[in-house]
Amino acid sequence: MTIVNNLRKVDSLGRVVIPKNIREEFGICYKDEMAIHTNEDSIIINKKFNTCSICGDKHELTEFKGKDICLDCIAYIKSYK
Repeated sequence: MTIVNNLRKVDSLGRVVIPKNIREEFGICYKDEMAIHTNEDSIIINKKFNTCSICGDKHELTEFKGKDICLDCIAYIKSYK
């Protein structure tokens, strides 16, 4: 990870542009969701990754009625009686 000082001004709507080189480095694309939280005196922005709505896993996801569900949870639901 390269640390570069990129100063940006906050616009009148409270927005800050993430520089293109940083978006490319972290694979941030148009309409990606970003998680924003604070830690003491810092603002932390992380790219949100899709996770299973049931177990939180990030692998082998499929969408069902607008929710991401992993294949393991689908198999468990199918076997549940």
